[in-house]
Amino acid sequence: MTPMQHRLRFTSLTALGVATLILAGVVPANASTSSTPSFFGASAASADAVTLTDEQRIAVQATMSEGGIDAATQDTLLAKLASGGTLDASSGASPVSEEREDTGGSERTTKIYADGSRQWIDLQKPTEATAAGAERSGLSGCSASAGWNVNCKLEIRDIVSFASFVIDYQTSSAGAAKVRDMREKRCGNTVGSCTVTGEIKRATQSGSAPAWAELAYSANGGPVVANGSIGIRVTGTTVDAY
Repeated sequence: MTPMQHRLRFTSLTALGVATLILAGVVPANASTSSTPSFFGASAASADAVTLTDEQRIAVQATMSEGGIDAATQDTLLAKLASGGTLDASSGASPVSEEREDTGGSERTTKIYADGSRQWIDLQKPTEATAAGAERSGLSGCSASAGWNVNCKLEIRDIVSFASFVIDYQTSSAGAAKVRDMREKRCGNTVGSCTVTGEIKRATQSGSAPAWAELAYSANGGPVVANGSIGIRVTGTTVDAY
């Protein structure tokens, strides 16, 4: 299989949470296969104060803990949201620092903002399939099989919501990278509604134009209304997640 270069980018993410290219994740009970999250995206605006239920607060705190936000900062951010404020990570502010790390199974880039809010993206490294090959199902994991990386899930997550899809992609040193079978387009929102639409924009690389799939999302609920997109572009042996 052609060696891959994984390049992480935050092209249009002005989120207060998490963006991940991973294989599996916990899907909230209110997840939808045609919907998307709030509190992140390319466009966000302040609204009225929001009141979280105890169950919602626990879920939000768990996500912030996953992103490495300490308990004291979590309390501050929750208070800011409760008063109708917009977190720096969703306001278009510049981060005060950026960290990169190899977590073993993925490459992670984290942006940290002045108020303690964060956004992070994980790009999972495909594993080699068994001798029997990999099934093209989102349940089996992002695996390298017969020249393709199959069952690879692109997911964006903030502290209250997520949007995701599963896709197969193939890199190529000859400039003929491909994507195929975009599926399992989902979203979930702890505090409101969400919708998603997605499609393969270009199945096969054409010159410098990458093979490309994109998911558009719109979310409403709480102090922020958000719209944006996430996607994967494959050019030669380089994979871009945004």
